Amino acid sequence: MHPVTLSKLTRYAVICLSVTSSIGLMAQCNPEVLAETTPSQRFYTLDVTRVKDLKTGLMWQRCPVGARGVQCDQGLAQRMNWQQAQQQAPATSDPYRWRLPTIKELPTLVEARCAMPAINTDTFPATPSAKFWTSSSSELNTNEAWFVDFERGKTNDANQLDRYFVRLVRTLRLEERTQ
Repeated sequence: MHPVTLSKLTRYAVICLSVTSSIGLMAQCNPEVLAETTPSQRFYTLDVTRVKDLKTGLMWQRCPVGARGVQCDQGLAQRMNWQQAQQQAPATSDPYRWRLPTIKELPTLVEARCAMPAINTDTFPATPSAKFWTSSSSELNTNEAWFVDFERGKTNDANQLDRYFVRLVRTLRLEERTQ
């Protein structure tokens, strides 16, 4: 094969892989390694914007902030720093309002047998294989906050000025849990 052709093919492959993994289209799942940790039956899709988690009693936005549509393919998921992420939810004392999830809540969406992204893409389509903020600040460093990396499903803390994606959540009201 001619060296120029190989170079063009290599560049094309790298571009295709980076585009598809960054927008969450090619989840790599291995059903032979583990049972599903977030099976589709665990979630009840209310409409194109909201999903009930029947196990945790939480309601999630299907799309990351900025994206919309049935497949979350309209608009563009937005990266933002931690302060901006906190401002995505209306400031109110209502315990049932949309808010940034805690470090205990957001990892419940991680699909352990998948990577790139490590999430149930039937329920949460077009999720970027990237980091998502939680509302939890670091106890060791006041300039850091916790995130979940949906590339592999890992958690860590990072500088609050870093720019990550956001998915909002709210607690289900008692009457919503039985509907």
